[in-house]
Amino acid sequence: MQYHVVHHTENAFLSEQVDLVYRLQNTQNTPQYYKTVTNGIIGLGIILKGSAFIDVDGQWELIPRFSIFGMGEKPYHIKLSADYEEISIGFKPYAFNFFVNTQQRYFTKGRITDASLLYPGHTLEELAEAVSKSKNDPDILSALDGFFQKQFNSDRSDHRVRAATQWIYDNDIIRVQDIAQKLDISSVTLRNLFDEHVGVTPKELIKITRTHNVLKQCAFFKENLTELGYEFGYFDQSHFIKEFKSVMGITPKAYFRNEQLAFDFYNYGRWLTDNFTE
Repeated sequence: MQYHVVHHTENAFLSEQVDLVYRLQNTQNTPQYYKTVTNGIIGLGIILKGSAFIDVDGQWELIPRFSIFGMGEKPYHIKLSADYEEISIGFKPYAFNFFVNTQQRYFTKGRITDASLLYPGHTLEELAEAVSKSKNDPDILSALDGFFQKQFNSDRSDHRVRAATQWIYDNDIIRVQDIAQKLDISSVTLRNLFDEHVGVTPKELIKITRTHNVLKQCAFFKENLTELGYEFGYFDQSHFIKEFKSVMGITPKAYFRNEQLAFDFYNYGRWLTDNFTE
């Protein structure tokens, strides 16, 4: 598989809304498999060539050509057909809310939604055609910017949600009650805001984001997992191991034991299924 990050410039429209844009290709003449983990973003995938499938209870189910992939709560197996290509846009937790008139809770728990049901006419077909014809990264980003500018609805913004998700992302505040107190709202109100604008609870987003912040520091702490856990506010080593495994599907020890896993995740955000073992 070939994975290429499409870097957006700071002045691009999507730069404040998007965490990642990437192109994924399978240039082999046989299907390829990988395992993906939740990363705190909601993705919009556009399949340009071939077909993709997700393992649901041991059965391969076809992924729609235009799909919205909500924040999952466990790792998922994906199969790509031969001669496959996709462009995917990963939105920051609060941002996808600007582009659909649907509460974000409908896109979570790893649920895949056919995006063509949410956008009228042939707009996604036109976007896919424009992306396919793009010769370089700036052309791809220009096509994406043009599409999402037309869908943007600033009325769906909430400064409290944006502030809260940023604190979580920066690891500044990792307790739900502390976030609610700083915003001068109740924990129940905060949860309801996240339900509408983010799709997962504050506690769930903290768990996901903290795990990924840990991975960014793995090169500095991998010899001392206890120190790593305390650095990111876990109560003890047991808490760290339990939360890490619930997000990544394997224990920290298994993860850090495999240098290839660490390399694949840090660079690609996805792991080959064959390497994803205890």
